[in-house]
Amino acid sequence: QPLEKVNKNNIQAIFALTLLQKGMLYHFLKEPGRGIYSIQLSLTLFGEVDHHLFEEAWNQVIRHNEMLRTVFRWPELDKPIQITLSQYSFKPVYFDLERESDNKTKKMIFAIKVQDWESTRSESPSGCGF
Repeated sequence: QPLEKVNKNNIQAIFALTLLQKGMLYHFLKEPGRGIYSIQLSLTLFGEVDHHLFEEAWNQVIRHNEMLRTVFRWPELDKPIQITLSQYSFKPVYFDLERESDNKTKKMIFAIKVQDWESTRSESPSGCGF
């Protein structure tokens, strides 16, 4: 899949990669699909969850932390770069598993993580990170 195009009006800054980032990219490209430097976050929340407030809280953190608004590009470039976006909106995915048994919940969470992992592994890197 082609890389998602970055809107020129949404670019805050463009930087070269640091030496550490170059090393991370090297290892990422050397062993594609291994999951090096990839983290999945899943949260168990109890009680009523106000999705709007939850998303707004995360987006507030993203607005104040430019590394969470940074994407990396290297295909078809002489040197890899990182682009800090002016704006980025996080859209979490929610699964309501409260009516499931503990055993079924664990299996479903595992399946969801595997599916997410497979979908991000098969895509061209376009997100925040390698």
